[in-house]
Amino acid sequence: MRPNSSKHIAGFTLIELMIVVVIIGILAAIAVPNYQEYVRKSRRSEAKTVLLRVQAQQERWRISHTGYGSLSDIGLSSSSAGNYYTLSLTLKNSAGATVSGNGATYRVVATATGAQTGDSDCSTIALTEQGPEANTDAKKKCWGL
Repeated sequence: MRPNSSKHIAGFTLIELMIVVVIIGILAAIAVPNYQEYVRKSRRSEAKTVLLRVQAQQERWRISHTGYGSLSDIGLSSSSAGNYYTLSLTLKNSAGATVSGNGATYRVVATATGAQTGDSDCSTIALTEQGPEANTDAKKKCWGL
């Protein structure tokens, strides 16, 4: 008995599968970098929020004291910016010397750590008592200015 030659076998050809693989590769090449940039921006936004919280806490501290306080004075720590940034605070007196407390000025910096270090433009984001430190185009981008 001969097999029935009128049966049509359904399936995909190798060419069709290769076209699908190429299309998926093109979409991934576009989507992955965009997604990574979105994640970097969201982490950067979280760091900016913490810096602005430091600014608000410093102003509250200054109302009842004669100057600005350390991170511990205002109830924060270097890890307050989460897993992707660490905070550091520098206080200076009116003569410009670094002090440990009761500063006339302050500068708080969020420094990228871990996976966020790939954000080369915004590996450090700084804020002073006068506002965001955005003295270059890259730093303006960090603050969204």
